[in-house]
Amino acid sequence: MLNKILISACVSALMAGSASALVVTNESVGNSNANAPVPLADSLAFAVTPFVISSAGQTRVNFSPSAGLFPTGNVLVGVDVTGATFNAALTGAELTGASTSVISSGGLSGGSTVTFIISGASACTGPTTCAINLPLRLTGADVTFAVGLQTDAGAPVDNSSLTNKVTTTVIDTVPAFNITVVPSVTLTNATLASTPPFSAVSVDSTLGTVDVTANAVTYAALPPEPVNRDLAGTNVTGVDVLSVNLVVSGFMDAFDPVAAPAGGNFRFAGTSFTTINSVTDTATANILATTTIGGAAGASIDFIADGTTPVQRSAYPAAVTVTPAVASPIKAGTSLTAALQTVTRDGTQVTFPWTQTSTQGAVTGATSVYRIGNLNTTAAGAVFVEAKNSTTAGYTNPGIVQFAPSIAAKGELVADSSSIEAALGNYGRGDLEFTVEAQATSLTARQFVVRNGVIQQVIGGTVSQDQN
Repeated sequence: MLNKILISACVSALMAGSASALVVTNESVGNSNANAPVPLADSLAFAVTPFVISSAGQTRVNFSPSAGLFPTGNVLVGVDVTGATFNAALTGAELTGASTSVISSGGLSGGSTVTFIISGASACTGPTTCAINLPLRLTGADVTFAVGLQTDAGAPVDNSSLTNKVTTTVIDTVPAFNITVVPSVTLTNATLASTPPFSAVSVDSTLGTVDVTANAVTYAALPPEPVNRDLAGTNVTGVDVLSVNLVVSGFMDAFDPVAAPAGGNFRFAGTSFTTINSVTDTATANILATTTIGGAAGASIDFIADGTTPVQRSAYPAAVTVTPAVASPIKAGTSLTAALQTVTRDGTQVTFPWTQTSTQGAVTGATSVYRIGNLNTTAAGAVFVEAKNSTTAGYTNPGIVQFAPSIAAKGELVADSSSIEAALGNYGRGDLEFTVEAQATSLTARQFVVRNGVIQQVIGGTVSQDQN
């Protein structure tokens, strides 16, 4: 009979909220935006740190009716937690705002499900009057609370029940640091017009920017939410960083101040990288104790060519690694590898592998022949050639040498081992790179090896070109 009376008394309240569902909002102290999750660093020592102190509202959700009032009689409030477990056995005091609250089921230490039975639920009239604070031990995953209400007779309350709960995200685990690598959009191009060729670049020598900051997350249209290092709302800052390591890979021949003493350099934010190595083709910089190494717009990476060594065509990926401070609760850093701008060269380059000079060919009985065709109705520009490597001991490489002033319209350029050796010297066996002042779409290029009257075609290109 009591149950029937309770159900009858609740009908008007339940009908008032039937068009929508129970309102559940995250009000944990770490979120500065209403109902947003708390963005928490995902590399904290979750296995050893109990994120508790529920009385401080560190893991708190509020619940209220979508319209009207909750019933005046006994109501069951079910809560399911994901991404965490109860750090201690619950007592019922974790639910506040109603007249009374006791545990109906669950709520054991190490568990993640609890049902409270409350009286005076009608006092939960607004978004801040009734709250659920749970002492939790986090696992390192996102944390959600699912809340549902029903009468002790089993009738749903505000379109929710113990089997139909409303879920909100309480904690969102995200990286502590944010790394941004932005390639420059202004072409960095080595020019044939420089002396020697390709020893200077047109327009600028900036490859892009790198920026490392404490992370922030934007939820919906809310302002960015800084990532926290604990559940008390403490933001990640520069104190949490031991160092930022930056390694850029790519051809460094023209920028190595040791190998190229004429003044080459590779710089970050206007300061030389710690090491610039043209043997390993890397530049390394170590920046200490900051999470904002470049500011809002990032710090630029650029180079100074030595003016003598040709600037190579090259991609320049940047690998950035943030190492947390020893005393920080953040126990793992963040890494990112992304592309800076690729350096290009004037004209079209064609690489011919496995070539030989006439001196080498006299021993092997082979002759290399190179043909470059011009498909355009206008003459192509000058043709340059360079020996990229050599098998001849003591060979002095002259670098990039102009081989021909042009290729006639609808014409061709044919070279062989003898003419190449006359231009470059006896490099023995090696790879040649031709550069033509023309667009790639207007050129054809082939290499042939002639041995004992037999002609064999050799496909031109670098390994990356072969793979594409």
